[in-house]
Amino acid sequence: MRVHLVRSRFLLCTILLLTLPRLALAQSSTTAAIAGEVRDASGALMPGVTVEAASPALIEKVRTAVSNGEGRYRIIDLRPGTYTVTFTLAGFSTVKREGLQLNTGFTANINAELKVGGVEETITVSGAAPLVDVQNTRGQNVLTRDVLDALPTSRSVAALAAITLGAQATGQALGGGDAGGSKGDTVYGFSQIHGSMQGMRTLDGMKLNSAYNFAASTRYQVNQQMVQEVVLDTAAASVETESSGLNMNVVPKDGGNRFSTTATVEGTNDKFQGSNLTESLKARFLTQIGKIQKIWDLGLGVGGPIAKDKVWFYGGARAWGAIENIAGVYFNKPANQAALSPASIAAGGFKPYEADLTRPAFYDRYTRDGALRLTWQVNQKNKISLYGGVQDYCWCYSYFITNPEAAWDFHVFPNNNWMATWNYTASSKLLFTGGASLRQDRQLNGIPNIPGSPTNTAIPVLDVSTGVAYGSRYVSTDVVGDTEWGDMGNQYAYQTRLSASYVTGSHSFKIGEQSMTGRSVITSTGPLYPYQYILNGTTPIALKQGAYPHSQEGRLKLQLGIYASDQWTLNNVTLNLGIRYDGLQGYNPAQTRPGGQFLGPVSFGRVDNVPNWKDISPRLGFSWNVFGDGKTAIKATYGKYVSYETTGITKLTNAANTLVANTTRSWNDGNRNYLPDCDLKNPAQNGECGPFQNSNFGTSVITTRFAKDVTEGWNVRPQNKQITAVVQQELRPGLGLTAGYYRTWYGNKTVTDNLSVSPSDFSQYCVAAPTDSRLPGGGGYQVCNNYDVNPNKFGQTDFLVVRDDGTYNLTERFQGMDFSANWRFGDGGLLNGGVSFGQTKYDNCTVPDVPGAAWSGVQLANQQNASQSTYCAFEWPWRGQTQVKAQFAYPLPGDFKFALTYQNNPGIARDATNTYTSAQIAPSLGRQLSGGASTAVVTIVQPNTLYENRWTQVDVRLSRVFKFKQVRLEPRFDVYNLTNASAVNGALGGYGPIWLYPYAIMTARLAKFGVQVDF
Repeated sequence: MRVHLVRSRFLLCTILLLTLPRLALAQSSTTAAIAGEVRDASGALMPGVTVEAASPALIEKVRTAVSNGEGRYRIIDLRPGTYTVTFTLAGFSTVKREGLQLNTGFTANINAELKVGGVEETITVSGAAPLVDVQNTRGQNVLTRDVLDALPTSRSVAALAAITLGAQATGQALGGGDAGGSKGDTVYGFSQIHGSMQGMRTLDGMKLNSAYNFAASTRYQVNQQMVQEVVLDTAAASVETESSGLNMNVVPKDGGNRFSTTATVEGTNDKFQGSNLTESLKARFLTQIGKIQKIWDLGLGVGGPIAKDKVWFYGGARAWGAIENIAGVYFNKPANQAALSPASIAAGGFKPYEADLTRPAFYDRYTRDGALRLTWQVNQKNKISLYGGVQDYCWCYSYFITNPEAAWDFHVFPNNNWMATWNYTASSKLLFTGGASLRQDRQLNGIPNIPGSPTNTAIPVLDVSTGVAYGSRYVSTDVVGDTEWGDMGNQYAYQTRLSASYVTGSHSFKIGEQSMTGRSVITSTGPLYPYQYILNGTTPIALKQGAYPHSQEGRLKLQLGIYASDQWTLNNVTLNLGIRYDGLQGYNPAQTRPGGQFLGPVSFGRVDNVPNWKDISPRLGFSWNVFGDGKTAIKATYGKYVSYETTGITKLTNAANTLVANTTRSWNDGNRNYLPDCDLKNPAQNGECGPFQNSNFGTSVITTRFAKDVTEGWNVRPQNKQITAVVQQELRPGLGLTAGYYRTWYGNKTVTDNLSVSPSDFSQYCVAAPTDSRLPGGGGYQVCNNYDVNPNKFGQTDFLVVRDDGTYNLTERFQGMDFSANWRFGDGGLLNGGVSFGQTKYDNCTVPDVPGAAWSGVQLANQQNASQSTYCAFEWPWRGQTQVKAQFAYPLPGDFKFALTYQNNPGIARDATNTYTSAQIAPSLGRQLSGGASTAVVTIVQPNTLYENRWTQVDVRLSRVFKFKQVRLEPRFDVYNLTNASAVNGALGGYGPIWLYPYAIMTARLAKFGVQVDF
């Protein structure tokens, strides 16, 4: 099999080499470049000029090129840093350009004019670095180490989105409402940018995600002590990545020829936080805010030479996180909690949950990381870099049901990353690069510790009268394939990348290969007990039993990307033309789900080609240096991007997930001893327990299948396409403006078709929205286009996931514009900012089954109680996506420094659903709801028409620099959410007495203290 894979890769590379000699790439996201023209005093182009780029950032010291017959040169694969560019030719004076600051992903346009003169004559030129990249077309935001240190941010993923124009980051999982690191770091990717919903994280070009099905997200967090620069794709991603979106590449530090140390200490606690509980929030039943217990960020980085000009090292250790209380949620009183074990119930009786107002619930999110990078200049042509990172990450007390003892710890340890990269400069024109990595993570979703109490031994309990779950965690879903619990261990991802570049003055031709293989193993011991008490208040009414433990395994057989590219400059126009092949193949190996208390072992056979996708994606673009002076550029691009995937489809199709994992049974606890006096293994009625309500419990039931053209084939993978049109202008040295238009649209969407029903098997009904001033027009309007399956078809399910090949015309289209400015002024001043507009339109009105039904993307509706409100065509409007962002920093007299970040964002959309009884629906429907359903939930407001108020967040930093010989000390004082905004980041959508209750708001104003020491 391995020989077959090697042959396949070799064949694909050969085909690209033979058929694509002039196909192109934008810039690399891991390195920078310098390019330009050399002329003599008459303006004639000069061939044969030697151009050297020298920098302390290069372990080899100098990179060299020679101008071609058209007088053009190009030097690629340069690390970020300060460069000196020297132009020499016999018989002409030497020209030297000093102080050129080069950032990752940027091609600096540096031209030179040589005059006749002696060899000893050198003309030195200095000036601001160019702001306009007149050759590359990819949109990006480069955050240098200086900028990351200067601005008041938490340096988390959410903080990076907050200072990137157009990026959206809302909700708890994405770090929404963060202030100074109050939300910790997140495993999830960015929400979206310019209509693209995914973004990958890479380190030195190697992906940080594992083989688990989180796709573009990753559990591995960024250790800022190891970061030189962060590059964020904002549009028109290069051919070196399969996906669009806010891709993030971290450029690690290398060390250098002198020893250096950086130490940072930052933190705060509840004593330095105010309250943003407003009267309007109190009117929505919020009685307190979620106070910060503490925020911390401790880091140390050390680098230098092991052997000067030969071996460098850089190592960094960092520990950071936050503990934040959750408003209105409390731990159970210790005595009540201790009384919930079976032994305690038998000895002393049952005690229900009672809030301990002295112990509020909290999120505890922390990361600890240690990393080391070695850079070895083997010889003048070969360089090898090694990177090792060991990490412990926890989002503890996460995913609350209501009560913190019933939460779980999302704990990943070990969470490691091992990498090796190689650069071989065969000549000034030919460059080879390669890399390999191993990502390893082991996730344990466990019972959290209870502060001040012994280990949790409580039975899981659900009180249906309040919706409160307490005791200990029990998986709440009734669907098959219940895998929320478990040690998601032994997750590995092996990666490789290899590229070859041939560079001349006018061309930068490149071919490359990227691959990943891995496996995702999920083994689950389940909750403390494989059953849950279901009570109505304090009265037992039912038991829920689960088939634990659970186990499943998915394999990523091969994720393969092959690309070819050539950046080709013709006069003042640079073409960026490229093509990429992506293949993805996964399978489920033969496996056995272990036996437990209620179910014996179950074995499943191997399933291949889940999925087996093959895609060709073109990337086309041009950049026009309008006046030839490198100050004005007009750019346009077109690209196709596939949805990033690892083992998501593999998991969905895993036979182990077809097991019906839960069932309920009635419980008549007549003696009120709170112990089920029956044989729980007996599915029939016995003692106090009724029969299993799901007769399929413990058996494999395939309810959903996938059409072959969803999981296999060419160009069937979910994808999006994007076009961009951008104008960039350098108004003066240090000041640049950018205006851009972006359009993104999606294809190969999937939808679930219930083959047992057709549109004629549904009946429509209308209901009246409640009368309420908060609803459109004060409410009272009719909500129609709701559908209920006809009684003769109730319960008939045969779900098939199908691809929209144009039959359903499912659409999702974004268009938007950005206007931004970038100004470097004075002695270290910076001002960045702009405004971003966007609109997304959706049309899902022709999906199968329910007439004009809204499409959920996974399953249309539960056809056993199909009653859906169908706002199938709607939009995310301009007002819902318009944002303004700015960053400012400037040194003040007396070695003081001031910095500020500003963001003004739209509020989140409000949801509104209402529950109607069968009797309320019957007059319109002409009958009762099918299947004896007593209620139906109806969406009563069209999506994205009601919004929370816009919100503004201002964060400021004041610091002062003290210098003591070789030591630089910078104490910092930050204030986050200076205006004490109280934006709602999450609100209840179910209409009723507490509709719009804000369960998540922005972190209140807080002060944070820190110090950075460099020597």
